[in-house]
Amino acid sequence: VAENYLLAGQYDRRISNKLSGQVGLSWDRNRFAGVDDRVMFTAGFGYAWVEKARTQVKTAGGVTYTLRQYVGQDMASFAGLRFSFLADQKILDNSSVSMQFVFDDNLMRMDDWRFDWTNSVSASISKSLALKISLRMLYTHVPALQSLALFDLEGLPTGLFVQVPLKNLDTVMTTSIVINF
Repeated sequence: VAENYLLAGQYDRRISNKLSGQVGLSWDRNRFAGVDDRVMFTAGFGYAWVEKARTQVKTAGGVTYTLRQYVGQDMASFAGLRFSFLADQKILDNSSVSMQFVFDDNLMRMDDWRFDWTNSVSASISKSLALKISLRMLYTHVPALQSLALFDLEGLPTGLFVQVPLKNLDTVMTTSIVINF
């Protein structure tokens, strides 16, 4: 049985027409990728390159502090860097496409980086309902390790285990009903 949960929030405060300050907190559990618990605190600045009624393009950069526990391993904590890119384009009056890319790097181990890339299309069904289809790609350069039992030639357990890395890329497709207030 595998689980995948994500709970995240971010507060943006405008500093000028284009610049904003940001703080955020997120928690996720992704047993498919071997993540038992990950809590991430973020702080940084964002810049709105294009902010029109039909088009939005924004970037952000900042620092992170992460508490991460892989399945069956001890909790680890580290500081990191984050870069994000968000683009949203209204195609017709009732539909839009959007793309969000988030890159996180571990400053204690520079090869331990990951990205979260989501592309979505949404179409209004009514004034307050919309249908949204998304494709999310989660890539981890240094994936979690899975402990596998070793068996002898007769199929009996030896009591020994070997650590095997999980896949680097997880792909998730979702279909959602969005309620607009």
